[in-house]
Amino acid sequence: MKKKIFLIIIIVILSSCNQNKKNDNFVQGFLDISQNTSEIYKLDRSWYFWPNELLSYNEVAYQIEHGYSMFINTPYKWQKLGLIEPSHNLMNTGTIALRVNFPKANELWAIELPNADSSTSLYLNRDLLTQIGKTSVNKADSIPSNKLVVKNFTPKPGENLIIIHVSSFYAPYIGIWDSPVLGKDDDIQKKRMWEIIISSLISGALIFMGFYHIALYILRTNDKTTLIFGTICIFMAIRNLITGERILLELMPESLLSWRIAFNIEHLSAHMTLPLFFLYFKRIFNTYINTFIERIIIAVALLWLVLQIFTPVMFHQRFLSLYEYFLLTSALYLLFRIFAAAQNRVEGAKTTLFGIAILIGTVFNDVLLSNEVISGFYMSPLGVFIYTFSQSFLLSKRFSNLFFQVENYSYELENLNSSLQRFIPQEVLKYLDKKSIIDVELGDYSEEEMSVMFLDIRDFTSLSESMSPNDNFRFINSFLKRVGPLIRRNGGFVDKYIGDGIMALFPGEPDNALKATLHIRKALNILNKERIGHGLNPIKIGMGVNTGKLMLGTIGEDQRMDSTVISDAVNTASRLESLTKKFNVDILVSDTTIDNLTQKDKFIITYIGDELLRGKSKNVKIYTVEWADSKGIFL
Repeated sequence: MKKKIFLIIIIVILSSCNQNKKNDNFVQGFLDISQNTSEIYKLDRSWYFWPNELLSYNEVAYQIEHGYSMFINTPYKWQKLGLIEPSHNLMNTGTIALRVNFPKANELWAIELPNADSSTSLYLNRDLLTQIGKTSVNKADSIPSNKLVVKNFTPKPGENLIIIHVSSFYAPYIGIWDSPVLGKDDDIQKKRMWEIIISSLISGALIFMGFYHIALYILRTNDKTTLIFGTICIFMAIRNLITGERILLELMPESLLSWRIAFNIEHLSAHMTLPLFFLYFKRIFNTYINTFIERIIIAVALLWLVLQIFTPVMFHQRFLSLYEYFLLTSALYLLFRIFAAAQNRVEGAKTTLFGIAILIGTVFNDVLLSNEVISGFYMSPLGVFIYTFSQSFLLSKRFSNLFFQVENYSYELENLNSSLQRFIPQEVLKYLDKKSIIDVELGDYSEEEMSVMFLDIRDFTSLSESMSPNDNFRFINSFLKRVGPLIRRNGGFVDKYIGDGIMALFPGEPDNALKATLHIRKALNILNKERIGHGLNPIKIGMGVNTGKLMLGTIGEDQRMDSTVISDAVNTASRLESLTKKFNVDILVSDTTIDNLTQKDKFIITYIGDELLRGKSKNVKIYTVEWADSKGIFL
């Protein structure tokens, strides 16, 4: 699965880098198409370039004729201001020109002109064909615009001069964000039509999914995942309408205000989407998304939102690359966390991983494209569509399953309410082969071989005399809070709390029971140092461990039941704990436990003697233990 996901990402990126075939007839400043009229030419090689000038046809033609040799590739940002570079350093204007040798036939051609940063004028020889915004050498006369224009024309036979003027006074960069496209009028119009159709279909689908999921939230407001997901869909639909074929811009007049509004919508609809994704996935894969990282991403996104809305484009766009790389890093984190969820087979994680890998691949492409690392076209709208479709399917499935679960939950709730009157440790369910506590019945049992440990606080009565009832409970709970985790860490579980004592069971190797007793001893030593430091008496305990077969099951009656363990092995462990006072030790272990150890070399085992325990007909060999390593091992 992992290899497939990353292969898809690589294919997506590589495909974007190789979309447009270079024309072999394109040399510096010159394109010869006189012999081939069936292609659409992406004019993405070197053009003549005059920085800081808006030249007329006569000036351009004169300088080319006299050997002008400054060239620049398209698309390219001719200049980009640094973070603290003054605005007056920006060149503001520029002229590029391309000599094109057309066929001699008198035919109708067309050129698709993407907007430059941030206004463009297109000339064919001396004739002004079209403008996007208004170019000027003065800021007051310049009008920025984000539109895309297709303009047809009839060139003269032979060589023609295509001239493009660009001016930028409102953004901290100047250049052309995409290459012009040249071809026969019919071919260009068909290309444009299909691109508009595809863009409209994607946007329409995103809008439909967005409003559908927002409607689901209105009907069920306690589930915010649908609201967040619907908002993401709407954001990306708007972005797709205002970028790419820039359909929405056709409804807006060309003015500074319209440009600023469109500019903010274009950027914020993309830049706010990833933070929304974090909110969305936090609710779906809660344990896999770090809350602190989520908060950092939301905080940075809100800061960028404030900058975007309340500061000039000339200021905040200087930080765009930093923010986009921050988003890219965040997206990669998100991808790997969802991959972890998929590895653990979390429901919906694999489908999500596939969709988000496509999305991140296309976003990665767009970030590299906007920073001029690669060439190609913006792909995030398509990536968002693929991803949102997969998520829409999962959310729909989730809602459909909800109706089936309601009946089951109602039934389980009735049984659970009656079952809450009974208490059975969760570990016991495993050995009783029960999936839920509601499945446990009176008399259920299982025969197992385990090690049993009894622990008791010595002289607790004298200790408790100096404490209030509240202090007694706080003391016991404080002690048990230290002991319980050590039992669990060594593979055991607490079966019962018996006043000031504990009965614990250890499935598997008896070594775990001995490790737990030794860890408890060390924890108690640490606690006693603290108590002595506060002028309190140290706590003394006794622990007995025995191994053998036992019956684990439920006893009681219909209205009240409890889990219990019945066997001679349990009685022996209890007797050993009582004998710790007689031999003045804190741990006593039976010979059956010692004989079944798998790693005796980990312990120092000291023989205490034979003892006839109450209720036994034969003597039991008893031992005490230490770590073989004098430093001990403490979890």
